[in-house]
Amino acid sequence: MLEKTLQPKQSPKEARQMEKRMTRRQALGAVGGLLASAVLVACAPGPTPTPQVIVKEVTKVVEVEKEKVVEKPVEKVVTQVVEKVVKETVAPPQRTKITYLHFHSDVVRVGAQDLLVGNYNRDSLKYVVEPVFVPFGELTQKWEAALASGEPFDILLSSGMDAGRMGMEKKALNLDAYWDASKKLPPATPENWVPYTILELSGVVYQGKKYGVPFQPDTRFLFLDVKAFKEVGLDPEKPPVTWDDLWTYADKLDKGKKGAWQRIGFCPVWGQSWFWMWLWSMGWCEWDQQNEFKASVMDRPEVRECIQWHIAWRDRYGRDDLNALAAGFTGLVDAFITGMNPILVHGSWMPARYKVVKPAFEIAYAMFPRHPGKNGRHSSWGAGHCMVIAPNSKHPDGAWDFIEWFLSAENMKLWCTKTGTFVGRADVMNDPDVQKAHPHYKIAFEQLKLTNPCPTPVPYPGADYRGAMLLVWDGKATIDEALKQKQEEANQAVQDWIKTHPGQ
Repeated sequence: MLEKTLQPKQSPKEARQMEKRMTRRQALGAVGGLLASAVLVACAPGPTPTPQVIVKEVTKVVEVEKEKVVEKPVEKVVTQVVEKVVKETVAPPQRTKITYLHFHSDVVRVGAQDLLVGNYNRDSLKYVVEPVFVPFGELTQKWEAALASGEPFDILLSSGMDAGRMGMEKKALNLDAYWDASKKLPPATPENWVPYTILELSGVVYQGKKYGVPFQPDTRFLFLDVKAFKEVGLDPEKPPVTWDDLWTYADKLDKGKKGAWQRIGFCPVWGQSWFWMWLWSMGWCEWDQQNEFKASVMDRPEVRECIQWHIAWRDRYGRDDLNALAAGFTGLVDAFITGMNPILVHGSWMPARYKVVKPAFEIAYAMFPRHPGKNGRHSSWGAGHCMVIAPNSKHPDGAWDFIEWFLSAENMKLWCTKTGTFVGRADVMNDPDVQKAHPHYKIAFEQLKLTNPCPTPVPYPGADYRGAMLLVWDGKATIDEALKQKQEEANQAVQDWIKTHPGQ
């Protein structure tokens, strides 16, 4: 016999509460079941997933007057498996290396050169330039040895504005086809370039053909130590103008005595004071052998007077004293920057270098002194550097691409502002912003108009005049003996050159 289980009788209110509790349990059970199913599905092995929509229901529990209720879903987050697109990485095309032989070693010009070469290598799609440094004195030998080996450097920053001579000797490529077609470089005419840079033989031209592009012409003028001038009551804005003025100013600037000099007012063989510059300042502006293959005439009245003037300065201070002082100078730490020599002839590239060594050093600038005679003029000497391409370069197109890019107006303006040196392009040199870029430019630009080059059929024939003066300076010969010896050497040098250059 089955016993009947009796449930206690519920009140209406208790029944309603029980119903609500059951509803809550059912809802929570349903949610738990869904979650368990989702876990089982996620863990089960299956084929590679395909893009699908996953619906995530987010619920929240809220407190409402003593009762907890579950609201309806309040957010749906939809995610999709997105197809990944991977772009193929394409290696850049192999670029051709262009070798560039140069001698820049000072921090000013190396910095500007590295900047421009870096910009070119960053932007060029076909070529990459590799600068190769060689000390200045070894440059020509290195270039010619590479030419002879059949593995030449592509580009040379020459040690002079002498591409014409190099073309004559078949050591540089004829650039007419490249230059004439260029849209970046102006034509090779005097109005477009610093005039002396495009002369026959003395510049980049030989027999009307162009063998180089002028890069850095230069000139030489007076540097004045402002502090030293003011110390002795001299006005640096009223510089020495003639040879005689140099002597007068030195009288005030000298400090000490023979054997114990503390300051040398002026010395004509220090800095960039070359003998032929003093000859030119006497009014003699041409070489006898300009573009001709004959020796210089050594024994001239101007040469004798100029030697005697140099020897007077030697005797003023004492040769041994001057030699001992000069032995203590190294690199940029020279007689001028140390305050030992407050009047110095130096080059247009030096102000920026002095500023690196001694930023607060105050310098004034003046034209190269002229001879006091009626023919005297503020002449100076200019050389500089040009860019050439090897005649047997394996990549002449790439070499030219770099040269015409490097020497563009935009880059040459940057070069001027960074280095304080000159460039060959007249449009850049005439730019008002460039002319205001450095304090020395005003004098230097005027000096450049009166600057002469040395002719180069026989390399540096003017060195014969300087050599004669130095023989006398060192006490090794009289003026007569020195001039006779150097005339014989000049004659022999020309004959030797003609033998090694048949048909020229």
